[in-house]
Amino acid sequence: MRATAGWLLALALAFTARAAEPPLLAAAAELPVVLSATRLRQPALEAPVSVTVIDRELMEASGATELPELFRLAPGFLVGHLNGHHATVGYHGLLDPYARRMQVLVDGRSVYTPAFGGVRWSNLPLVMEDIARIEIIRAPNAAAYGPNAFQGIVNIVTETALETRNGAAVAAGEPGRRRAVLRLAGARGERAFRASLAYRRDDGFSGRNDDAETAILALRADLPLGPAEMVELQGGYNHGRHGQGDGVDQFGFDDRRSDETDTGFVQGRWRRVLGPGEELTLLAYHRRERTRDRESGPATIPLPGLGDLPLEVEADLGRDARRTDLELQHVVAPRPGTRIVWGLEARHDEVEAPGLLAGGSFSNDLWRLFGNLEQGGGGRLVWNAGAMAEANRVSGTRIAPRLGVNLRIAPGHALRLTVAGATRNPSAVEAAGDFAFFGRVTDPLQAALLDGVLDALVGTDVRGDLVMDHQFLTRRLPDPEEMRSLELGWIFRAGPVAGDLKLFTERLDGLVAATKLTLAAKDGVYNVDGKTGVFVNRNDVRLHGLELQLDARPGRRNRIHLAYALTDADASGEDAQDLEESVPRQNLALLLTRRLAGGLRASAAAYYVSGMRFLDVGATVGAYRRLDLTLSGPLAGAGRGARWRLALQNVDGADADLQPDNRLDTRLQAGVTLPL
Repeated sequence: MRATAGWLLALALAFTARAAEPPLLAAAAELPVVLSATRLRQPALEAPVSVTVIDRELMEASGATELPELFRLAPGFLVGHLNGHHATVGYHGLLDPYARRMQVLVDGRSVYTPAFGGVRWSNLPLVMEDIARIEIIRAPNAAAYGPNAFQGIVNIVTETALETRNGAAVAAGEPGRRRAVLRLAGARGERAFRASLAYRRDDGFSGRNDDAETAILALRADLPLGPAEMVELQGGYNHGRHGQGDGVDQFGFDDRRSDETDTGFVQGRWRRVLGPGEELTLLAYHRRERTRDRESGPATIPLPGLGDLPLEVEADLGRDARRTDLELQHVVAPRPGTRIVWGLEARHDEVEAPGLLAGGSFSNDLWRLFGNLEQGGGGRLVWNAGAMAEANRVSGTRIAPRLGVNLRIAPGHALRLTVAGATRNPSAVEAAGDFAFFGRVTDPLQAALLDGVLDALVGTDVRGDLVMDHQFLTRRLPDPEEMRSLELGWIFRAGPVAGDLKLFTERLDGLVAATKLTLAAKDGVYNVDGKTGVFVNRNDVRLHGLELQLDARPGRRNRIHLAYALTDADASGEDAQDLEESVPRQNLALLLTRRLAGGLRASAAAYYVSGMRFLDVGATVGAYRRLDLTLSGPLAGAGRGARWRLALQNVDGADADLQPDNRLDTRLQAGVTLPL
């Protein structure tokens, strides 16, 4: 780490060496106004949680070619890939393929899948160019947004239709990356409309069957009904094809294949300003994510005394997840310095997955009552007290409280102390999982012979024409996971520098994981492995550490963004060692950007993550170092706003991305953006 810090410091000094030359005076830093901390619009000095805001300038300077890459700019956030198209994003380690302990919102719409509890980022009907800003809440926020806001929130806010300009963008690069975007917008008076179309192709990691192809359509209309009333309508669709499997798998079966996923949504939001400081909002949406993924083909299995037995293997990983949600929110300011937000939410989640769930389907209905009281806003001492009560059909009733106090100790400086609780409900697979690979014996004579052998092995009557490798099963519904957190923060603004420093301790109890149990047979079918993963509450984790975030503008042409986290983990339970190793000791992001003469912009982004383990996959990788360089400029003769961009990723050489088979080599991408 010492060597890494040295070259990062050298890079920073070299990049900003000319920052003081006249007339480029230092720009005053600004602390952001945040929307997601309590559901109230608040300056960062008064928010009860740590927040990272990624604006358009940071997005473009980062050189990111896919949405999850942006989250590396937040302290404590980890980004990796199960394969080339399956990104996973987590906070404070504990990273696995589905990273199901974080709420992700797009314009208020919850986009995690109820099937597995995580987000399939490549399936979102979202175009990166439509994003106005991203707010990342780095703390449990179940008091405002419910149980999946267990460790934090990613809130993606898109541009209004009126802010959108017609344009097109194309990009191409390695490995086999191609991308095209078309954005069309129009307005009639104050009524505005937007349509965004995007296409993406990516060959994934070298040597892996993980290529992907995606087409996206996103629509939005903003319709004022009067001076104090607005209706916002949105809809979107994403169709994706993804390479899956890397070769020999269960029963010696070659599992290389492709899946297809269709994701769509419709959403409406009505807002009305009722008076000074008072607003009423009604949000309704329906979302559906359907994946077709089936494995089938010839294979063999060795059995005692019978040798290699030929089989026809099949497994159904398809699922159809649907969510319908209705939410009412009321903001009121009964007197100066006091604001209240409260609301109600009703949701229905449903998953159909015959090959993954017991009985083939799962559903859950939930009802929420939430509220937050802000006292002393704009003053020296600001209190935020909030809670959410949730009742759902699967896990019963839970309450998630939070209390935060912010004390201004000087102009632009405040101390924050916050305690919070959160829960996470089991996903559909955790609550009702039942998945196996089945091998069918097609020869009647072999099936008859196998029938007697298997009956002797199991000690009871089982089928002779069918065997299975039972992957996971839910025998008893796991309890919701629980979390308690305490943080002490310092938010500051001094000249060209703004930022926050926090110390935190988090207690996570009853984490759900699959424990291997002996299961020789189920429903009259022989289990060739003899073991099955059963979901139970089996681990507890304590996390302690500090986080630092800085955003500096040393000169009007320069910007520096720093994110650093130091974390210790102490776990107990069957997976204690794996969980502790999944929490990297340190992670760091440093982004430097500078406006040059002639409209050129140059940026460098450096990342470091100490060695860690990727849960579920079981892979351990060493320290991860990455340096990205980006250069952009005006495209002569193509009109105002036309620009070219070159992005060179991982300049410092190949790294393993969460597992040894994912080799991230140096990659170049070139693109142009054109006004229409």
